[in-house]
Amino acid sequence: MFSSRSHSNKIEYHLCCKQGKIQIPAFRPRPEPLASLTTHNGGARSNKFMKNIRQYNCLFAFTSMGANIDRSVNDGRGPPIFKINGQVHHRIGSLLPPDGSAPKFLQLYIYDTSNEVSNRLKALHPDDGSLETLDPAIIQSLTTMLDDHNPFAKKFRMARDRLESNSEDEFIIRIIGAQEGDPVQYNLPTTDHLAMLIVGDFSLDTFKRDIIIQTRSGQLRHISSLHPAYMPLQYPLLFPYGERGFQVGILYSDATEHRKKKRLTVTMHEYYRYHFHYRRNQPNPYLNYGLLSSQDRCSCCH
Repeated sequence: MFSSRSHSNKIEYHLCCKQGKIQIPAFRPRPEPLASLTTHNGGARSNKFMKNIRQYNCLFAFTSMGANIDRSVNDGRGPPIFKINGQVHHRIGSLLPPDGSAPKFLQLYIYDTSNEVSNRLKALHPDDGSLETLDPAIIQSLTTMLDDHNPFAKKFRMARDRLESNSEDEFIIRIIGAQEGDPVQYNLPTTDHLAMLIVGDFSLDTFKRDIIIQTRSGQLRHISSLHPAYMPLQYPLLFPYGERGFQVGILYSDATEHRKKKRLTVTMHEYYRYHFHYRRNQPNPYLNYGLLSSQDRCSCCH
């Protein structure tokens, strides 16, 4: 957005980036097959994928989303809209489902993975769409993509391998919270930078800033919207590299000790406002991916 206070011929951007004070790394090009599937001129296969992109993301989400979704607005007389009433909550369960229960969300990366595609399809809630609209070949190719590129998927696969060798093993996965001054996004995220597998005695109180996932637990844990993994755990197709989201302590580009009387850090509102502006030739998960981006923006604003 142009600044109305500019008195020169120089273009100044104020609303999106506070005249350059907010500088956040650009998102990397999306990996294949996601890049081809989300191309707007990609043909019939791409068009069908984009119409069902929310359902495909549901198949791979590590967390559940609690919200009152208003489905009455999509009556066929206008463009698709994602509308919610009230608050949005992201929750995460244990690595393994309770005895006798089917796997859901992150458990699909660990439990009975020899039948992974069919398990993912069975886990899709009827309200999220018909199974007939989803292509098993696309599901398999996206599974491979996330295994190759997503650090959270890699860590959960490591947990699977460990449990397959010793089904009684007890450990936790710790998804690390941000420290002040940490980079907003990793150019090449690794599993150890974002998540750790911890074996042995531990106290959950030791990791208050982090997301802790136990091996066996019947509880769902709420994830703070201040945790940098809040978005990538819910939207792996928007953040296939596990890019960190908003975190407390992102500094303005001109933050120095000389500005002690002024705020030095980016607010959550400023962070998302920055991303809600188009930038030429840059992928933008908050804007470019149809109804899934609409759902993502609802998560940002609640």
